Amino acid sequence: LEELFVRQGEYEFCETDDAIAYYVQNSPKENIIIFSSDGDLTQLVSEHTKLFNPSHSKMYQPNDTFVYDHEQILIQNIKLVKMICGDPSDNIAGIKNMGVRRLTSMVPEIKNQEVTMDFVLERFNILFEEDKDNKLIQNFLTGVTKYGVLGEEFFDVNTKIVSLENPFLTDEARESIDSLINDLIDPEGRSYKNTMKMMMEDGIFLLLPKSDDAWIKFLNPFLRLTRKEKNKKLIKI
Repeated sequence: LEELFVRQGEYEFCETDDAIAYYVQNSPKENIIIFSSDGDLTQLVSEHTKLFNPSHSKMYQPNDTFVYDHEQILIQNIKLVKMICGDPSDNIAGIKNMGVRRLTSMVPEIKNQEVTMDFVLERFNILFEEDKDNKLIQNFLTGVTKYGVLGEEFFDVNTKIVSLENPFLTDEARESIDSLINDLIDPEGRSYKNTMKMMMEDGIFLLLPKSDDAWIKFLNPFLRLTRKEKNKKLIKI
């Protein structure tokens, strides 16, 4: 990948979604496509950033509907849903007994209208006035999780855990990602011949289709990227 001018990074003690979030937040207004099945990254979708989910075989952009836990959710609301319902795969505790289906039945706007936590809280206060004995509503309003009653702290904690607004990265990771965004790639010593040699040594050629133009077809998607990187000029203002 280095020989093909593909910018990349790997950072110790850092989560991939935080690294991607930092890149998206600090890159110039380029058109970005995130390739991931991670639902957390839906919160990065914007005018300039799309998300291709290989599990769904679909490209997502703002105002699209996203299937989350078997429910149709407006993509802008996925973060909010995860904050409320939690996510066992990420060890995030949600409101006790509050699943995505139960939440959307109580706040159906989540499916097709961008909503805020204040909007949801107001809805649950209204529901509480109508049914003060409803245990699930009580759990939500008092922040009850499997760990106990957390009150308002529940919303503060889960917001910090789920939100990618302030990526949790080391200083070294931030500096490296800034370099990926801003610095020119040195073309010295890079070549397709090196790529071919490495692929032969690693046996990757054995995985390519058995045809005379297999190498060309493999290389073709990288040609535009390589030309772009070689011709990039550093402009100082």
